[in-house]
Amino acid sequence: KVNKEQDTSTNTPTSFRQQLQAALYDKDYIIVSEIDTGMTNTFFKVSKSNSPVKDRFYVAQIFKQDSSKYDQKLLDFFYDARAPFVSIQDFSAEYPRYIIRDYIDGINIHKLLKAGVKLSLPQILTSMIAIARGLRALHKNRIFHDDLAPSNILLDSKSDTHILPMNIFLYDKSSITWRQLEDTIKYASPEQLNQLGKRSKKRLNPNANQ
Repeated sequence: KVNKEQDTSTNTPTSFRQQLQAALYDKDYIIVSEIDTGMTNTFFKVSKSNSPVKDRFYVAQIFKQDSSKYDQKLLDFFYDARAPFVSIQDFSAEYPRYIIRDYIDGINIHKLLKAGVKLSLPQILTSMIAIARGLRALHKNRIFHDDLAPSNILLDSKSDTHILPMNIFLYDKSSITWRQLEDTIKYASPEQLNQLGKRSKKRLNPNANQ
């Protein structure tokens, strides 16, 4: 296993694979292939060696951010979650931290738009309704999605909409004001950008009140 004091500052697809292999050392998951590499992470397609369902796959990733916000109530909601959410299958808050979710055979909306694919009006409306219903279910459970960007919304081969459980947190009045802006700035809300601007002004002005 990887030593807990190991330096993981060099985050390449290879180092992420090594960290994930260490995390799954005594688990039944097997890394099948690399799916995608983002700015801060790499996603891997994995399978379960003892799964009774043939060709069932999952997505696994190592994550660096603070995992304390993933408390049990939050995880309970996403374990075997219903559509439009992608359910979480396994999670570890201990080093090396990882999360495993269902594999969706599809593509995210960001890649579709980048490729110049134009969605039909019925598809757009269907996706918007699915997302709205998903957000309503989250908010009823005092859960918020902090990065509802096109890259975190998938369309599968049947054109069904799926929301990835990325940057999710339970509502905490004290943390909403001061928490870091974690979502994609391009799709951030005005309230979040306003808080980001206030923090930037304080950093730039040495005489600002703390």
